Amino acid sequence: MEAALNDLDPVPMDDQQAWELSYHEGPMIEMDHDDNNWQLPSHASFQGKDPILSAMLTSADMFSPSPPMPMPITYSPDVSDLDFDSIRLLLDRYQHTLVPYFVPVRIRAKSPWETLHIPKVHETLGEVMVRGDGGNARLALTFAVLGASAFHLDILRPRTNAVAGPLWRVLGDRYRVRAKSRLKSCLRNISSGKKEEDYKDVLVALLSMVTISVVSGEMDEAYAYLRDIERLIALYGVDKIRKSVGVRMLHSTFLYLRTLQASIGIFGHSAPGAMLNGHLRGSGDGESASARASASMLASQNAGLWTELLQAEEHSDSTATRQTGDQPRVCHSCGANKSIFEQIYSVPESLFLLISRATVLTQEVQRLKQEQARSGHVDHDPFSVKVSQLETDICGWKNDIDMPMPGPSQNTARTNTAHCSNCHLTISRPDAESESESGMNLNLDQNQNGQRPPLCEALLYHFREALHAALLIYFYRCVRNVDTLFLQQFAEKTIEHLLRYAEYKRQSLDPSSNLCWPGFIAGCEAMDPKSRRRISAWFTAETAQTGIRMFEVAGQAVQQVWDARELANDRNLPWSQVLKESRTLDKLVLS
Repeated sequence: MEAALNDLDPVPMDDQQAWELSYHEGPMIEMDHDDNNWQLPSHASFQGKDPILSAMLTSADMFSPSPPMPMPITYSPDVSDLDFDSIRLLLDRYQHTLVPYFVPVRIRAKSPWETLHIPKVHETLGEVMVRGDGGNARLALTFAVLGASAFHLDILRPRTNAVAGPLWRVLGDRYRVRAKSRLKSCLRNISSGKKEEDYKDVLVALLSMVTISVVSGEMDEAYAYLRDIERLIALYGVDKIRKSVGVRMLHSTFLYLRTLQASIGIFGHSAPGAMLNGHLRGSGDGESASARASASMLASQNAGLWTELLQAEEHSDSTATRQTGDQPRVCHSCGANKSIFEQIYSVPESLFLLISRATVLTQEVQRLKQEQARSGHVDHDPFSVKVSQLETDICGWKNDIDMPMPGPSQNTARTNTAHCSNCHLTISRPDAESESESGMNLNLDQNQNGQRPPLCEALLYHFREALHAALLIYFYRCVRNVDTLFLQQFAEKTIEHLLRYAEYKRQSLDPSSNLCWPGFIAGCEAMDPKSRRRISAWFTAETAQTGIRMFEVAGQAVQQVWDARELANDRNLPWSQVLKESRTLDKLVLS
């Protein structure tokens, strides 16, 4: 493989000198017995009391009072100045404040960041203290985690603190530079055939670089990292799918990011195939086809990709399933019988597959239009059958969670109950018509059967409905090219569900983040001034609540679209054209 990794050159470190630390050779601290502490007995205290033990103590070298020999540790330059007090603060913030924002709905199971990222960072810091280095991939992850946390502190700092604020951003930039430098060395080793890095460690590090881009709002390089992950999975990851649940969790994270990103990235300058900052490349002629794969190399494989990369865990009641032939019921309260992808992101794979199919079809339609424009020959639409089938599938998708139940005084719905053997909850579901037409009812009291409906189902319902409505907008604008006037009902529906979802989260103290993609898609097509004000306020509120600047950048992009359409007096001016001309698309991430 080539070692040409020149697009992400790191800024030189301030201190390039390694330094040494020897163990402290001072006397051991002796604690006074009178203070309920114990003093290590001396050899003399045993003399005469036990001759055998006394002789052993006198002759044993292991009890020699001479101090141990010092063990010098040579630290790598980029870890020699680490401040563990600030690291402790940053890791605590990452784990308890930032990580909950990485998933759209709070989940019962541990997320990949709790299961993989944080333990690996702790292990790496331990290696640094003992050996002076922790390896390229793991230190890249560690620096990326610390950098993301520093950027998060920067945006959520008190506005009056003019001194501390810039320091966090400076620290975040410093950690990002070091993460990129380590990652560059890591990928260079892989490209040269050295087997010094673990696949999972490299994958975690690359995903964390996307995270730091999203949190900081500086997302110019996000596409590069996503394409590097594509290359890494294509070259080394497919045969590891069944070997590790952790690998499948990381693949799920990648697919979530890549599917949403491809839906807008296909319109950008860097979309048609060339790698933006290609770090990882093939070297031999035998790998040339794979090395030159397009930006949607994996995403375009649709069902085959999902089947391969998202092998769901065996159902807990698989024995009963084999005996009865019935599919196990998914429990939205505890996550039982969900795929790994849905356990993490609370989105059915079926809905995300539709987004992926719509993206690929949009790309094919755009390519056909470009070819017809160049040739001047307009032939029949070869995609008409595929478009019609996808339209049927999108319109026919059904949310398997019913609308939230209104309060007891308004509840006249029939219910059916389902019992989950894992979490021992009896879940009552109303008929779909039971929700009040007058507006949102957030009465979370018990229902008419004396059962308290799980709040997580209300969150999931509005979250999925918002995503589905946004998908309808995306399909009809980008594939069917329908006039945006006819899509206002879907735009308003998307915004309404996002706001309801946010309100349910607020009342339930759910710390999870919202999903930026449906807000962006609906916001671009919104025409009503009230709807525009609501979605603008939503972007602002999400930025302030989560401290993730991705929402701020997306809100600014939506405003660009509105301004351009008003200036051109064209309500159908494609948002992709507006944002491509301003080069905003190349630095827009919507996760």
